Amino acid sequence: MRKIFLLGFFLFIFTFSFAQNIDLEGVIRDSDGVPIMGANIVAVEKETNILDGFGISNDVGFYRLTLKKGTDYEIKITFIGLKEVAFNFNEQDNIKKNFVLEAQAESLDEVELVYEMPVIIKGDTIIYNADSFNTGSERKLEDVLKNMPGIEVNDEGRIEVEGKEVTKITVEGKDFFDGDSKLATQNLPANAVGKVEVLRNFSEVNQLRSVTNNEDNVAINISLKSGKDKFWFGELGGGLGNDDRFIAAPKVFYYSKDLSMNLLGNSNNIGEPPLSRRDFYRFEGGFNNLNARTGTSINISTDDAGITNLQNNRAKSIDSQFGAYNFSYAPSESLEFSGFTIYSRAENQLEEKNTRQYTVSNALEETSEITTQEYEQQLYKFTTEFNPNENLKTEYNLLYKTTNQNEISGLTTISRREGQRIPEQIGQYRVQNPYSINQELRMYLTHNEEHIFSLELQHLTQKEDPFYRAIKQFQPFGGLLNLNVDQENFNINQERQAKTDKVEGKLDYYYILSPRANLNFTFGLTDVKQDFNSSIFQILDNNTNQYFFEDNLINDVSFHFRDVYAALHYRFISGIFTFDPGIILHSYKTVNEQSENTIDNTFAFFRPDLRILMKLKDAETLRLLYRSTRQFTDINQLAEGYIFRNYNSFFQGNPNLEAAFFDVVNLNYQSINIFNFTNIFANLSYSVRDNAIQNTTSVAGINSVRSASNSNFPREIYTASGRIDKRSKNFKGGASINYNYSDFNNVINNTPTASSNFTQRYRLNIATNFRIKPNIEVGYTYSIRDYKTGNVESKFFTDAPYVRLDAYFLKGFVFNAKYTYNFYRNEEQTLNEYRFLEADLSYTPQGSKWEFGVSATNLLNDTQINRDSFNQFSFTTNSYIIQPRYIVFQITYDLTAIGGKSNKKKKI
Repeated sequence: MRKIFLLGFFLFIFTFSFAQNIDLEGVIRDSDGVPIMGANIVAVEKETNILDGFGISNDVGFYRLTLKKGTDYEIKITFIGLKEVAFNFNEQDNIKKNFVLEAQAESLDEVELVYEMPVIIKGDTIIYNADSFNTGSERKLEDVLKNMPGIEVNDEGRIEVEGKEVTKITVEGKDFFDGDSKLATQNLPANAVGKVEVLRNFSEVNQLRSVTNNEDNVAINISLKSGKDKFWFGELGGGLGNDDRFIAAPKVFYYSKDLSMNLLGNSNNIGEPPLSRRDFYRFEGGFNNLNARTGTSINISTDDAGITNLQNNRAKSIDSQFGAYNFSYAPSESLEFSGFTIYSRAENQLEEKNTRQYTVSNALEETSEITTQEYEQQLYKFTTEFNPNENLKTEYNLLYKTTNQNEISGLTTISRREGQRIPEQIGQYRVQNPYSINQELRMYLTHNEEHIFSLELQHLTQKEDPFYRAIKQFQPFGGLLNLNVDQENFNINQERQAKTDKVEGKLDYYYILSPRANLNFTFGLTDVKQDFNSSIFQILDNNTNQYFFEDNLINDVSFHFRDVYAALHYRFISGIFTFDPGIILHSYKTVNEQSENTIDNTFAFFRPDLRILMKLKDAETLRLLYRSTRQFTDINQLAEGYIFRNYNSFFQGNPNLEAAFFDVVNLNYQSINIFNFTNIFANLSYSVRDNAIQNTTSVAGINSVRSASNSNFPREIYTASGRIDKRSKNFKGGASINYNYSDFNNVINNTPTASSNFTQRYRLNIATNFRIKPNIEVGYTYSIRDYKTGNVESKFFTDAPYVRLDAYFLKGFVFNAKYTYNFYRNEEQTLNEYRFLEADLSYTPQGSKWEFGVSATNLLNDTQINRDSFNQFSFTTNSYIIQPRYIVFQITYDLTAIGGKSNKKKKI
């Protein structure tokens, strides 16, 4: 009943708002009668002097403005190079009106503009004026971007444009922590953002823009408001709350023509880590993926020692410290230095409970675990760019990553099987101190209009040292370990060392046949050398170590992989089609040395690929991709000595593993209509893996021993997704669907077992889009997860509605609130219901640099959140404790931009 009432109320507001509006529409042409695409039409309400409506003419010159009835407006129509048309407007009913724009006599620099155009389109670049979309409640860049059509910020704080994740973000044309957009969205103050420039079909190398496929590459440049040649800005923020809660968050930014510096700091225990462990591992520093189109994939795995990641950045307690510095310095037009350093530290306390049903043994395990984590993370990047002329571009990048992590947990497990109840107390300790150094050299040379060369070289050095300890009451895994049984507990430990050296090089030669066709010759090398060793030992009650020297309990492995390849692609445009077929020839060599045995393989692989792009309109495309890939595993899957991964799990690699074949077909459709602000995306994908690596598992009760082998059965994955976003004068909304189905086969207790995973997600949201009134957003997500293993099936359902409110009122007050509700169940019963309500209220006196605020998290004081997971032999339902309700009072001081002379040429 509540859902029906809420929907009815919202539909009433929706209908009422539309009833108060009228449409002004028509066609805009030039003096020759040719329709003008991209003309800006703005409507300024005379009483408030606020931009109340705007539009852009489409490819046939059509425009439409939605305005309020009986309201005095000044309407202006502009297009570069043509005279502006301006007139007053006040109507009660819809009206059609056509316009003709005459040639502009004087230069644009002599024109005094009174209002900024909300949107300007220049080829593949869309420029949004931030103030045209802001409502007054924005705090950071994330809030600004969410107001703009076609731009989204996902739950992880990363930017998506037209369904694609932004690969690069710059501020005033200078890199801002290259490799991750989250630091920008969460830290740049909203009041500093002047314009947002969306660069579609982005290429960092102008020479390659016309000869490569860049439709998946999107970058964003933020233009700041200052308009001065030297200026700095930022804010100093801090706060205190109940239960000793605190936050301190200084942010300082400096920009000039030759130098930029950004300093970020954050220390808090309110559950807001600026950089999580997951963020750290995905922070790639902007390095290119040289294997993206080569047809070879080798997975250089990163072992996290089994340390637990936070769920949704929520836990029982999160205490974090963060500091980051980013700079860019250009001593001349041809030389630039840039880089960043990031330091992050956190201490987390987790408390969770699990119910795990083992499908083969029919055992039921219930666990409760209390965990303390500590980790320090450091990233350093340095970049040098030297571009002596427009035909030569060189770049060198160095990225160093290191982390110190440890985790201590106390686990209580109760297993039930055949009427028996078996409790056990287990202590666990995990620690690792890995590092990696990645270097990259890029050179791009345009010899002349017909010949372009590209050289990219990368070198990766990576070292990992995960350590795991489990202190158990009962002897695990039968006789697998020859443990000393005359001990109070079984203290089992494993040390591991893994070192990787990876060298990649790729030379591309582009021969330009015509403006619509080119040949691409590629020659490349991938060379990987890895060493891996491990040992298992028992710590006895007298603090001495008893090592196990059996061949299957130690590892001393060397692995060498080499791929030499050559490729040819022919890219040409015919009408609305762009064709890009290609062939690649690989020569592989692998050498695996362990246990005094050497496995040496040399073979070749030929594979085609195909890309076809149909450009239906300037912003409407249909794309077909086909790729075939040879997938290799790294040394972690090849080492045949046992790896102690968990208190109830061992893993044994297989030195005889072969590469898998991976074929994928993808069909993608998108329509981006900036003229009526309607975006449509659809994607279909099918992939099949032959000779895929499968798990062979022996399960006894709750204990398992796994190994790897190549499967005789193909593994298939089907995905389908679609999304539509629509924006009007006072409303915006969207709907999306996602389907993902995968099936695979494993061997469990010597029996081949088929498994499948089918996930469905449906999402709907609608929001108001008022400039001077409070805004509300209502959304609903419905998810179904269907897991099958053999004859056992488990199905889980989640209903997740939410409501978000933001309001600017009384000339200085800003109120934001968000309520989420999750109803989590299976086919038999409700598993969990939880709500989450957070809100904040701030006040900035007019003309003051000070802001005063209060924020509250988990106002309803719910204690835990649930999730489910699935693997080949068990289903797990997990609940974890989250931070209680707390209230924090905060003060922020705005560092007003100051600096050199103004470089503005026009009055805005």
